[in-house]
Amino acid sequence: MECLAVIAPRSSHEARAAAPAIRALHRARVAPLISVFATRDACAALASEGLRAQLMEGGIEETIRSISADGAILMDPSGSDAVDARAGGARLRFGWGERLGALTHAVRPARFNRATYRPLPERTYLDLVGLCGALSEETRPATEVCLPEGRVLIRLPNWLGDIIQCEPLLRSFVGTTERLSLIGPRIAERLFGESMSGARWLDRDSSASAWRDHDLALLLDGSFRSAYRAARARIPRRVSWARGAKSMLLTDALSPPRELGLPAMGCGVRGSAPRWLARPFDVSVGELASAAGLKITHEAPRLSVSEAGRASAESLLSCAGVGTGESFVLVAAGGRPGSAKRAPAATIRAVLDAFRRESPLPVLLTCGPGEEEHLALLKQEGLPSGVSDCGVTDLESLSGLLERAGALLTADSGPRHLAAALGRPAVVLHGPTDPRHSGVNGAVVKVSRIEVECGPCHEERCPLSGDEHMACFGPSHSGRAAAMLCELLA
Repeated sequence: MECLAVIAPRSSHEARAAAPAIRALHRARVAPLISVFATRDACAALASEGLRAQLMEGGIEETIRSISADGAILMDPSGSDAVDARAGGARLRFGWGERLGALTHAVRPARFNRATYRPLPERTYLDLVGLCGALSEETRPATEVCLPEGRVLIRLPNWLGDIIQCEPLLRSFVGTTERLSLIGPRIAERLFGESMSGARWLDRDSSASAWRDHDLALLLDGSFRSAYRAARARIPRRVSWARGAKSMLLTDALSPPRELGLPAMGCGVRGSAPRWLARPFDVSVGELASAAGLKITHEAPRLSVSEAGRASAESLLSCAGVGTGESFVLVAAGGRPGSAKRAPAATIRAVLDAFRRESPLPVLLTCGPGEEEHLALLKQEGLPSGVSDCGVTDLESLSGLLERAGALLTADSGPRHLAAALGRPAVVLHGPTDPRHSGVNGAVVKVSRIEVECGPCHEERCPLSGDEHMACFGPSHSGRAAAMLCELLA
């Protein structure tokens, strides 16, 4: 797109909700020229949010013609707006609503009890501008917390990054944890055991009998097995996302948002519509909690470092020759063995070589348990000067290192979410994953991504061979990611 017309919502309330999305558009520079148009009331609402909009005196067709816009974001769910935008010459037309109509790209919001469900209206507009490749970097403000009566069981997800993004939900229960039961991997208890003191932790393989005597089950892992156990335990309210056969076992099923029309620009998954809409996991958790009757804080995840973690980090830094108060770059060089989402050793090495040409700061390499083989591959040809190996670190030590680090370099994996929750900046090397899935609000994150015809595919194993194998982690990352690191450190 060369020129993008943004038609703000007509109502003042919705215009204020659209403000974060409009700011994201400007920051992302999705087009050389972006013009925002609004009605008189909406102009005033946007001005109160620090945004300037032009008064739309004529119709949409006339407005789009006046600036020769080849793209239009239509923030009211009106089918006629899309028809008018098409008549005005907008080749690409983005909007939201139940149907695609004359739009080329659209978001269909979540549905709950067969009706459109928008507990956070601003999220609708952020989902919408995500179709243009604009990601929000704003911290969501704290909101009033409201919890249901009775005992609550929460089945946490299994992956570290997703678990961390559940922290705002769990934080909402502080002070009432004695009526909370949590099920998840052991790493979740290590993360939240202190803050969730008083809560009951159940093993992932516990039987349905251990699930009994709860009034609400909030199932965040999305599995059929969890829904089956909650039903066997006769928990009166069983809430999760409506996907597959498990919906029959739920009392309240939320259908996630869908993506209609053409794939999102630059990052959308190919395939016929409707596709599941890519969005941050913490957003989906907050939406599901709202459907369960929980009003939770919508701030970004927050974690703290234990004294043991700080002591371990200081010992590792001392061995690496990094002095107290000295800045350094931490590189999480691990990942699941064989996973296409793990940045290849050659890619990390190329980024480090490019960074070393620009900065003298020390660099420390680390990985998680079971990821040693990948770190060994990175060290096979010898490490560049100023690069040290910290070896395998556990969760506590990694947290301590992140707290001290000037910046983190990692693939799209758990450590990037840990860094965000600790308030540390990161450069994320994206391979086959859609950046809209893993956007983190409230953290300084730079995303290095290569657009390829086959991605983002979210495949665990790359099915291609030859030059196309793992092309999403190609050499273009090196200079780009190194420059991002230097920018963060500056």
